[in-house]
Amino acid sequence: MKSDLPTDSKNILCIIDFTESSNQAIGWGILMSQQLRAHLCILYTYRLLPSKTGELMNWKKNMVEEIQQKFNILEKQHLIGKGLSYEFKIEIGFVADRLNEYAKYNHLDFIIMDCKTDLSGYETFQKLLNCLPAPLLLIP
Repeated sequence: MKSDLPTDSKNILCIIDFTESSNQAIGWGILMSQQLRAHLCILYTYRLLPSKTGELMNWKKNMVEEIQQKFNILEKQHLIGKGLSYEFKIEIGFVADRLNEYAKYNHLDFIIMDCKTDLSGYETFQKLLNCLPAPLLLIP
């Protein structure tokens, strides 16, 4: 989902997991995007783990639909009518990998995330900090 408003090539990436604390990160992302006239990319990542029942593709489809519904609610509450250029991405993988992939193709001015974001698997907060492609605004 992408707004058609022009930007001056400033980009902010906001990592969310739809928890209450990540809603605060969205608030900061919106505020900074407005003040800097920056494009806001909202990123949700998840891990695609092997299924014991073999229903992996159905699980993935249901997961994406559920996340998109959650974003639609968040969009109505916080983004529509704010005069922002924004997009929402749902991606499979580790947060650090997705951040670096985004930064490969887009100039990135800031990364915003809440300190309680679930970094599951082998990914730790320290590993994420070691490979950040831009300054991090960490929301308590």
